[in-house]
Parts: sequence; C-alpha cells; structure tokens
Amino acid sequence: MGFVVYQHHTHPEVPWFGDREDWTFFAAQVGCVVHVELPKPIELFLHNILEHTAHHVDPKIPLYNLPGAQRHLEEAYPEQIKIVPWTFGGYFRTLRTCRLYDYTNHQWLDWDGKPTSERIEFVGKS
Repeated sequence: MGFVVYQHHTHPEVPWFGDREDWTFFAAQVGCVVHVELPKPIELFLHNILEHTAHHVDPKIPLYNLPGAQRHLEEAYPEQIKIVPWTFGGYFRTLRTCRLYDYTNHQWLDWDGKPTSERIEFVGKS
C-alpha cells in the first residue's frame, strides 16, 4: 500500500502544500496527483486504483468506473493532470529526486537540503 500511495503523490513535478493559503481544491485534487500508467494486467489486478486523479476528484466513483472518469478528466484538463508511464528508471529517479520537500520554495531537496528539482509552479490561491 505504501508503494501505491507514494506513486500517487510523489513526483519531481508535483508540489506539496505546507500553507493552507497556497492550497486550492483544484490544485490539490487535479494538479497534484499522479496518474501512473501500469501494464493493463497489473491495473486490473490493482482494480484500477492508479487511475487516481478521478478518485481524488470524487472518492465515491466505483473502481470499475475509474478508467472512464480518468479519461474524461484527462481530456478536460490535459495541461494540469500529470500522467506517468511506470518504469523502473522513472521510479528510481523519483526516489533520488523527492527526498525532502521545501514548502517555502516549492521544490524537492536531497537529504543534505540541496535542490534536486526546479521550483514547481502550481495553481495557487485565486
């Protein structure tokens, strides 16, 4: 379960929020969740749970309806939804890059506090 949650919420281009003033529903539910694409047999085994943006927008969507809901969201918000085909290389890149998060500068850091990503732009307060 930890692997799945990590995949949904951690990516070098996905911000986290430490200040409620920065946060908006749209940013958190649509723009700050990763849709990880796994091979179809694994998706079926996991009951489509990595179709995660749709789940964030409406947790009441049944698992069997998540692929359709996810597809509609991706068509409506192609610039905001982060879609990542899962690979070992991409997974290990995320592990190397996303160790600590700097909430002030909105970027990922290594264990020594050195930036490992650019500042992450997001839809903040209006």
